[in-house]
Parts: sequence; C-alpha cells; structure tokens
Amino acid sequence: MQKALLTIIVLAAAVSSTEAVPELVWCRVFGGEGSESCHSMLVTENSELLLAGYTSSTGAGGGDAYVIRMNIEGDTIWTRTFGTDSLESAWDIIVTPEGNYHAASPWSAVCFDDSGDTLWTRAFTCPAWMERSDMVIASDGNYVRVGSNQMAAVIAKYDSCGQELWLSLFDAGEPYDCFFGMIATSDSGFLGTG
Repeated sequence: MQKALLTIIVLAAAVSSTEAVPELVWCRVFGGEGSESCHSMLVTENSELLLAGYTSSTGAGGGDAYVIRMNIEGDTIWTRTFGTDSLESAWDIIVTPEGNYHAASPWSAVCFDDSGDTLWTRAFTCPAWMERSDMVIASDGNYVRVGSNQMAAVIAKYDSCGQELWLSLFDAGEPYDCFFGMIATSDSGFLGTG
C-alpha cells in the first residue's frame, strides 16, 4: 500500500536589501497508513491554523473528513475526524459568528467549538450532498453551500443548527455541472462560480 501523508510547510521570507529568499520556519507531517489531503485552511483570530481535508488512516471508515488545529509554531492542538461509512472529505471550513468552526463534506457537516468538541453534526441525502463544496455565512446568520451532486450544480441554505432551509439544482445539460466557489454579495444575495 502506498502511504501518502499530509505535509504542511511554512515558509517565511527572509528580506534583505538584494533578495527575498523564503526560509523554512517549520515543517509538519500528518497521517498514518492510509492517505491524507488538505482542501481548506484558515487562520484563527489568535493566529492558529485550522486545516480541513481527508484521511483514510482513521475515522468511521471509507475515508473521513479530517480537521487539524495547530498553533503558530506548528504544534498540534487537536485533530478530529467526522463522517459516515461513505467516502467523506471536508472541502471547506469557516468561523461561525459565535466563534465556533463549521466544516462541510459531501455527505455531512459538523460544527465544533474552540476545543474541538462537536456541537452538532448533520447528514445530507441525495440530492443535497455536495462534492467540492464551498460555503459562506449569509447576512441573516445562516449558511449557504454550493457544489455539485454529479448531476447538477447545487446551492443550499441551512440554519445555524444545520437544518436545511432550501435547496436548488442548476442543470445546464452538461455531464458535470458544478459550482466551485461562491461569495455573499452586498445585496444579501450570492454569486456562485463553476
């Protein structure tokens, strides 16, 4: 079995009067006997890093969403996995208005606090599951996700407890329609790209 590890490398620019050469500050490797990947990263208010991605080394089985929290020195504070027995991967992670963290995978979403304790999880069913999902917090405090269910581009809105409010499918007749990203607009709407 080929072993793939998630490697995080942080470089700092060593600025001099003649050149700017990145200097290795630290390098960390995460993972086990399976494979790992990172799809999203955010920096918290206190300069810690949250990484969201995939692991097949640990979790519920079939590959699970993987979240790692680390300090600015690269030391692990905590790691969490979530998912079902289906293939999962956290495609995005955001900070909620309450200061918690929300990560979404194709089949589920999880909200956890600063300590990594789960506040709630929600499982989604077809056609609501979303591959390659991106999400934003709407002006009303609810969440909006975009992605694809492999047949159509999907946009869905759900409340701060993960309950679905609405779901829309956009099918342009192509074999694979997908939203890859989105932003909230100033008029309380959304702009999806794909």
